[in-house]
Amino acid sequence: MTASPHLVTRPSGPLRGTLSVPGDKSITHRAIILSALADGEAVIGDYCRGEDCLNTVSVLQALGIPIEVARKTLKINTRGHLVALFVLLAMAAMIFVSMRPSSANSAGATASKSRSASGDLEA
Repeated sequence: MTASPHLVTRPSGPLRGTLSVPGDKSITHRAIILSALADGEAVIGDYCRGEDCLNTVSVLQALGIPIEVARKTLKINTRGHLVALFVLLAMAAMIFVSMRPSSANSAGATASKSRSASGDLEA
C-alpha cells in the first residue's frame, strides 16, 4: 500500500468538548500543602489518589487539620494561622530528618570497621 502524495483538509470550525485527565502527584502534593497553610476552606478536585498523596493527607490530619476525603474531591478547612505554624514546623522537621545521613552511611560507622589481612571485616 502506498501513501497518497497529497493530503486535503477542509476547515471545520473550532473543537468543542471536555477533557478530563488524571490528577498529577506533584501538583496534588502542592495543592494539599498550600491549602493546609491557607486560612479558610479549599476544595481540590480530581486529585491524584496515589499512596504518597494520601500519606500527605494522613500526616496533615494527624496534625489536626480537618480534611474530608471523597472519591473526587478533598476538602481542607484550616482554622487559622496556628495550624499553619504547626504544618511549617512539621515540614521543617521532615526536611531536617531527611538531610541527616543514615547510621549505615555515616563516617563513624564505617571508620570503626577495617579489613584484616584475609579480607574479613573486623570491628
